[in-house]
Amino acid sequence: MVKEKRPPLKSGPKPLHQQVEAEKEATKRRCELQGRQWSGKMAQGRVAMIEIRHYQRSTELLIPKNRFHRAVKDICKQVSEKKYQEWEQRRREGVEEKDHWQPPQLYRMESQALLALQEAAECLVTAMMDECNAAAVHAKRVTVMPKDLMLIRRLNGTWVWSS
Repeated sequence: MVKEKRPPLKSGPKPLHQQVEAEKEATKRRCELQGRQWSGKMAQGRVAMIEIRHYQRSTELLIPKNRFHRAVKDICKQVSEKKYQEWEQRRREGVEEKDHWQPPQLYRMESQALLALQEAAECLVTAMMDECNAAAVHAKRVTVMPKDLMLIRRLNGTWVWSS
């Protein structure tokens, strides 16, 4: 008789919550072997180190795809509506378009283009936060503050998101 086929077991890094739980179980077992009681709390900064290792090891995107795609489409829609209003205003004033320009339509994007945008956005944010961390360390601090981000934006000349 033929055995039923089973899908291969998923290998690779565990989800973050499973890693934390596994670390807690290991600590609990270690304490039991040594004959002492475990308080149930992990050492200070231990969970943060587990999270850091998890995100350094993984290659998946940090921002959820659906939310990012929705934000991009919303921005494109706003730009399209603004361009259409400008075109409508010029048309009412009687200004003719030289190159037979048509009014802007809603933007359509392929999924690969959206993924490329998301990859680039995450790369930019990661690089910026890395520089912010370096600025905080230079100021002899551990915590990244808004003034670090302002300094990095000023030094890089990226005042795109000026407030």
